[in-house]
Parts: sequence; C-alpha cells; structure tokens
Amino acid sequence: MTATNMMLNIAPGKKLFLTLCAASLLLAGCNSKKEEAPQAAVAVDPNIVEVTEQLAKQIKLHTVGNIEMRGTLRVPGTIQVDEQRMARIGASVTGRSRDIEATIGQNVKNVEI
Repeated sequence: MTATNMMLNIAPGKKLFLTLCAASLLLAGCNSKKEEAPQAAVAVDPNIVEVTEQLAKQIKLHTVGNIEMRGTLRVPGTIQVDEQRMARIGASVTGRSRDIEATIGQNVKNVEI
C-alpha cells in the first residue's frame, strides 16, 4: 500500500484533524519574533561609584575640616616582637639569685665581690 492509497482510506474527519496537526506543528516552528542579539558587556571601572537614589539618601556631605569623631573600632589582633631587633641576654655564670636588693627604676652599678 502506498501513502496515497492510505490517505484515501482515512475518513474525512481524520484527514482534517491530521492536516491541522501537521500545519500547527509547522507553524509552531515559525516564530515571527527575532531573538535580540546579546549586548556586548561594557567594561566598568570598579573605582567608579554611581549614586542611586537609595544611596543618595544615605550619603552625608561635609566640607573638609576638623571635626570631633567619637567611636571606637575594636578588632582582634596580635602583637609580635621584631625578631631582627631583639637581643637575648643571659648570665655569664650559672646559678640562682636568692635576693635582689633593688627595685624597678632604681639606678644600680656593677660591684665585684
């Protein structure tokens, strides 16, 4: 059986239905709207700030001068010794100190025993 013979054996209602289905499939592929070409990305300098309306409400402008600043910024950190400028001091003899007869800040001098 050829395709023409098969079409002749189909009922007229089915022919109309199949024709409409084929036409709708063909027309679905045709889209009158053309896709817009993607716009080239414009290079934006990260150092430039554009002021929006919301940002403009938050900005406060002042003339240059001395003003009193109140506020404390607390941040975690560590203090380290500069290893290049540190000197290690040790005793020339071994032993224990039993008594120190000087106070902090007092002037002392070397006395030989």
